[in-house]
Amino acid sequence: MRNIEFKEGRYWVQLPWHSDKLAHVRSNHQVALKVLDRVVHTLETKGLYEEYLEVFAEQEAEGIIEHFPCSPKQFHKHVWIPHRPVFKTDSKATTKMRPVFNCSLKVKGGVCLNKAAYPGVTLTGNMLNLTLLFRTNRYRLLGDIRKAFLMIRLSKEFGRNKFCFFLKWDDRLVCYHYTTIIFGFNASPFILNSILKYHASRFPVDECTKLLNSNFYVDNLVSTNNSEGVLRKLYHEIKERLKKGGFDLRSCNTNYPKLQELMRKNETLTTQSSPWEKVLGYRYDPESDSISLVQRTCDPNLATKRKILSAASSVFHPLSLCLPVTIQRRILVGEMWKANIDWLIPFQRKCRTGGDY
Repeated sequence: MRNIEFKEGRYWVQLPWHSDKLAHVRSNHQVALKVLDRVVHTLETKGLYEEYLEVFAEQEAEGIIEHFPCSPKQFHKHVWIPHRPVFKTDSKATTKMRPVFNCSLKVKGGVCLNKAAYPGVTLTGNMLNLTLLFRTNRYRLLGDIRKAFLMIRLSKEFGRNKFCFFLKWDDRLVCYHYTTIIFGFNASPFILNSILKYHASRFPVDECTKLLNSNFYVDNLVSTNNSEGVLRKLYHEIKERLKKGGFDLRSCNTNYPKLQELMRKNETLTTQSSPWEKVLGYRYDPESDSISLVQRTCDPNLATKRKILSAASSVFHPLSLCLPVTIQRRILVGEMWKANIDWLIPFQRKCRTGGDY
């Protein structure tokens, strides 16, 4: 906790580096520039590059990123991280396109940024416990912390120089660095949950403190209670306590109609158009109070190993509650590996289990 500091309404941290490994992290600027060229070309072809830049413009306005002068002769003094867009097509997503940074990049003879950082111990809430809790009591309270990682500031310039990246604005190459921890950095979940627990310790021990300590899975809040009044009180308290730490609880929902109306009045109720929520990888319908898997359609004419593997992985159920149904897909993928099937060449053979693949 000695590396955590609260000032100016935010939490500031020093990054947990392995100093011996950090010395071997390369600049990676050449790779980052090549990836940028490819991303720009792809997005411009689709007419999406301006939208991609808007994400960074919003981050710069919030002080999350800063541009800084850096000549090509100075590139080697910084660590540059390649980035690319990831698109979210489901209606639950509050941001349809966001940048993802490859902190696992390493070049020959070097060490990647993630290997040079101490990932920390697992401090997130236990997924099995949270899932069982979610179905235990009558009323549910859901929410997530807006841009959780990006709300935690880096206290030293040394750390910021490890989170540098390039952008192109009107054919101008502009250098940026993050002033915060980022998604894709392996220590970020540990840092976030350490800070949430530290923040909880600043308040008296009560139900709200317990929520901060145990009911977050990374940045997602999952809580239940049998009392309408208690749940409403917890909603108010945790929202205010997070606000005191520089965090914003948003995308909230509940199966308690009066609390849902209060969330709408406070502008914290989720704004997505879909009637269901994502909870720990499952789909939850507050109106019917039921959970299910996200529905996926599968093309029966899939003919390559790559496409079949993609289809087999498309059903996400982290606790494997539906494994008796989905196990056949895994068996099929295993059979293809044993048969040494090529990734891209169409095929049709008989596997040992008797089915076509």
